[in-house]
Amino acid sequence: MSNLPIIYSGFDTLELSYRTPLPKEFLGALGKAQLTAKAENRASPTNFNGTELFVEPTGGQGGYAYRAHSGPLGAIWKFRETTARSQWSVHVKFRAHGLAVNGPLKMKEEADLFLRELGCQFVSIDVRIPRADYAIDILLDDFHLNTDNFVFHARSKVSEHIERIRIGDEFTYARIGRMPGKQLCVYDKSGAVSEKNDSLWKEFYTKFALQRLGLLVDDFAELKIWRFELRAGKKFLDTKIKPRTWDLFADKVDVIYSCLAHSFKLKTPQHDENRTRWPLDPIWGAVLAEVERLNFNQQTAEFSDVLRNKLRQEYSDGLNKQMVGLLLSSAASEGIDPKDFSQFARDRVFLLTDDYSRSAGFVERYSKRRTELAAQLKT
Repeated sequence: MSNLPIIYSGFDTLELSYRTPLPKEFLGALGKAQLTAKAENRASPTNFNGTELFVEPTGGQGGYAYRAHSGPLGAIWKFRETTARSQWSVHVKFRAHGLAVNGPLKMKEEADLFLRELGCQFVSIDVRIPRADYAIDILLDDFHLNTDNFVFHARSKVSEHIERIRIGDEFTYARIGRMPGKQLCVYDKSGAVSEKNDSLWKEFYTKFALQRLGLLVDDFAELKIWRFELRAGKKFLDTKIKPRTWDLFADKVDVIYSCLAHSFKLKTPQHDENRTRWPLDPIWGAVLAEVERLNFNQQTAEFSDVLRNKLRQEYSDGLNKQMVGLLLSSAASEGIDPKDFSQFARDRVFLLTDDYSRSAGFVERYSKRRTELAAQLKT
């Protein structure tokens, strides 16, 4: 039952809340960076105690005055002002890429260290988990998603909340249940990765295929991956651990997700009208076996130099497209003939960059931008 080709399993999202006052100097730096971000309509970097944060123009949902991120492999942070009623002043969301590379323990350690270096004081009871999603990815060439084949507990209300997405005649996405309770999300992961052209996951999966399954994959398109994602919200976690501290979560993590996985059962259809008597689908047998082995020291993905170069190139390509778009708008506003656009673009770029490169403070601004990008891309 558990020998299906599981290519990857790990946390996809992990959120923490901290009950701790924030220093005024830090909030002041966030406020200043937020003003710059609003003026430039882009995330503005600020360096505090050696950590680079990219502060967004607006705050975060839930009454947080400031929202920031720490790069593609980092986290999304939200901070409250000291005048806020809630003492839970910090919320951090670890994302899939960072969790795949670093694992939850390292991400948590880095978050704790960052806050303590700010001067924040907290103990175990002051760190709670609002949400934690665990994903299991399986190679399935001939899987057809049908939510009618999922069976729930007789007293469960999750069947009242089912969302589906169809492409052609096939469902590619289903979400069963509702947060902040418990939820199962099943979807075509390889299709989602291809649609987003996600270089990180393309490389991660080809490496995991070799390391975990012994498959040599030349092209990501060869892989047909379905994701089974078990989402635990704070209402569900409250039924398993009280209080929802990190320590209790880490101690009971296998029990929590085993219970969650047993709440949703994929069955093999039979003629019997009583679906609860249908046999368990081997896919769900593999899911149950995987969560029983769940621990915080699972295999992590390697962030190679090749991947860093890919990220740099993708970032540069995005900027180049923006630059061409701006030049196109500039040319159109000045009534330039389309056949003269190339010459116009060359002349305008030369004029702007030549003047700018000789302006006061150019070297300092250039060095600062290099540092910002190095922090963002972990190079």
